[in-house]
Amino acid sequence: MEKKKESPSAIYEELPIALTARSGYHELGAFINQLENSERIFMVKTIEIKADPSDPKRHHATLVVETFVREKVSP
Repeated sequence: MEKKKESPSAIYEELPIALTARSGYHELGAFINQLENSERIFMVKTIEIKADPSDPKRHHATLVVETFVREKVSP
């Protein structure tokens, strides 16, 4: 995934993070809750959950989460 700038004068830029996981539905919810309550700002941009036919209590999840990082300022 590529970093994408908000505008030429932006101090912060978005940093997308792609995640894949295999978990139970409630475990995935607990993970997202931890992201939402962390000190760093995270936004879940996309989420896809698919059933695992071999284990009905587990799911395959793909997420794109974005956070923001400060750009290096040139002197």
